[in-house]
Amino acid sequence: MLQEVIAGYQTELEALANSWLSAGATAFGVLQYGKVLQSWPSAAHLPQQSCKVPITIRELTIGELFVAGAAGPAGQQRLEADACLLARVVLAVAEMESIAEELINSQDQLLTLYNMMESTFQLADVSSLIEGVATIIQQLFSIEGAFIWLSEANGQKHFHQAGQNVEPSILERLIQHVCETNMRLVLNTMHRAPISLPSTIDNVMLMPLLLSLQTQ
Repeated sequence: MLQEVIAGYQTELEALANSWLSAGATAFGVLQYGKVLQSWPSAAHLPQQSCKVPITIRELTIGELFVAGAAGPAGQQRLEADACLLARVVLAVAEMESIAEELINSQDQLLTLYNMMESTFQLADVSSLIEGVATIIQQLFSIEGAFIWLSEANGQKHFHQAGQNVEPSILERLIQHVCETNMRLVLNTMHRAPISLPSTIDNVMLMPLLLSLQTQ
C-alpha cells in the first residue's frame, strides 16, 4: 500500500521533498525494509542519512522517512510530523479501497439475491428449489460448498450439494447430531468433532431451521 500511495501522490511528495531541500536538506526520501522506494535526488546520488523516522499505522511500521543534511531536534520533529501525515494518507487510501471492495461485494450479493428470487419462481418442485437455493447460497457467500437437507412432515427427505461435494454419509451423521441437539454446529480441523472431517474440508457449519407451512 505504501508503494501505491507513493506512486499516486508523486506531486505532493515532490513538493514535500522540495520544501526540505529548500530548507537546507541534501536529500529526502522513503524507505521500506531498508530499501529506498523514492528519493530526491535520485537514489544513485544519495548522501548519508542524518535523520530517519518510522511510518507507523496502528503500531505497525510500514516504512521510514529520511532526510540528509538536516539533523537536530527541529528536523527530527518535522520529519516525525511528515511521517505521521503520510501514514494517515496510507490508512485513508487503504480504508477507501476496503469500502470500494465492500460495495462491489454488496452489489454482487444483491444481484445474486435478485437472481435467486427470479429463479425460484420458475422452480416447479421442492427438489429443484432445494438445488437452486443451495447453489445461490454457495455463490452468495463465496464458499467452496453448500448443502441443504430438508425433511418433510410426511417423512420425505431432500438433499442437495452445490460446489465441493462431501460424502453424504459424513454429512448425514453431522445433520443427525444437529437435529438431536437443535443447535448450530461449527467444526474445524483445530477442534474435536463428533465425527472426523475429511482431509479436504477445513471447516463446516450446520444451521438447523424449523419450517412450518400453515394454510387458512
